[in-house]
Amino acid sequence: MLSLMVIVPITLPYLGEERFGIWMTVTSIASLLTFLDFGIGNGLINRVASANIDGDKKRLSFVITHGIVLLTIIAGVIALIILPLFNYFPWESLIKVKNIENKDEIRLLILAFVCIFAASVPLNSIHKIFQGMQLSWQANINKIVGSILSLIAVWLLAIQKANLPELLIATYGIQTTISLLLLVVLAKKNILKIAALNNPKLITESFILLRQGGLFFLLQIAGLIVWNIDTLVIASTLGAVNVTQFSLVQRLFQLVLLPLVVINSPLWSGYADAHARGDKIYIAKTLQKSIIGTIITAFCGVILIAAMSNLIFKFWIKDAVILQPILVWSYGGLIFFMAVGNSLAMFLNGVGEIRSQVITVGFFCILALPLKYLGIQLWGVPGLIFASIFSYVFAVLLPYLTIYKERMRSYFSN
Repeated sequence: MLSLMVIVPITLPYLGEERFGIWMTVTSIASLLTFLDFGIGNGLINRVASANIDGDKKRLSFVITHGIVLLTIIAGVIALIILPLFNYFPWESLIKVKNIENKDEIRLLILAFVCIFAASVPLNSIHKIFQGMQLSWQANINKIVGSILSLIAVWLLAIQKANLPELLIATYGIQTTISLLLLVVLAKKNILKIAALNNPKLITESFILLRQGGLFFLLQIAGLIVWNIDTLVIASTLGAVNVTQFSLVQRLFQLVLLPLVVINSPLWSGYADAHARGDKIYIAKTLQKSIIGTIITAFCGVILIAAMSNLIFKFWIKDAVILQPILVWSYGGLIFFMAVGNSLAMFLNGVGEIRSQVITVGFFCILALPLKYLGIQLWGVPGLIFASIFSYVFAVLLPYLTIYKERMRSYFSN
């Protein structure tokens, strides 16, 4: 959270609104492309959790090593496909800019992004492996180290008025490659072993992981369309300058969302572990505490941050950017639903209830995407946010409160 907040005042003044907006737009593409691991990263959480409770270290080593190697192969294929197409893609059409001098910088920025993203496919999965092993705290320490190093790097580069590719490497690059330290931890635990792949079930494990990952893959595609495409929609319709305003409000409300995500995310592996053991009491009590706690915390947090937004922005960015109150309050509402949705998703992922998520999020896509484009045309960025809120309540929350209500109860009823 500190790095998210501090990076803005030390880079926005010398970058300007448009270049800052370009940086944020390209960075957001990482979220858009998470589906390129074919859902294997998320599938690993449940596979590792299942292997971990068996107490069979050979199987655990096999599952983990196989998953990392498989994702490394996928990353290599992604790089071989994307890099040759790099020079032919009309990046200038995707990100509208007013200053022609910024167009050349965009291409170099995208090239750096593609290289880092390919590396992130296997490296990001390592955090999920630690989550499946009930060792999220170690993965989080790794993220803290990465954020601190990233913050120091950006501060030093800002003094030199560094260009956008350098800033991308200092942020996305460092925060991705820091996961290499976790590989060392796995090797020292004697878990990561290439010899473990000498297993007659290698092909079978690949098909199982791809099949389980397939549903997560569909879920990721649907999710990115409705949650992660906003920055690109704004950049392509209103221009990169408007992305800056959206990104500032987005970062402000991470003060509410990030702590709740940190608390709720490890529950995924907790639910998976309990589901494998048949411990419905744990699932019921944990879900109740998680949902109620998230609702209360998110509501109070959003109200507090939104009410204090003028003071926060005045201290944070002074008068560098003028923001509309409606943009702040509408995005605060969206964050509330995102936080509650994340809490519910951890339960659904942990018990393997993926099909219902694919159906509801698919419906969400069909409803939200046209409404977002309509909303942004009529009312600008706030219109896009209101479209997201309406679509989420109607297409996701209502089905789980009605259609899937009894099905959800079966996971924790005696």
